[in-house]
Amino acid sequence: MSKEIAFKIDELQTKAEMIHSFEGSLHISIFHQDAFAISDFEWAFTLLETVTYELLEELKKLTDEAFEDTKKDGEKSA
Repeated sequence: MSKEIAFKIDELQTKAEMIHSFEGSLHISIFHQDAFAISDFEWAFTLLETVTYELLEELKKLTDEAFEDTKKDGEKSA
């Protein structure tokens, strides 16, 4: 696996950790408070949806690149 792919994986791991933290914060702030209506948090969920979709697309692309890289390595050694 190339160094470039390893750095991309590291970057995506960091994004995934941030998303997980954000989701936990949302859960606590929405379901463990009584001062605000749940509908007040709609944009937060829209943001979460957007970020997770982008992460999913980046992971799909990275997976394809990794398999292509592996295929090329296999052809070189054959």
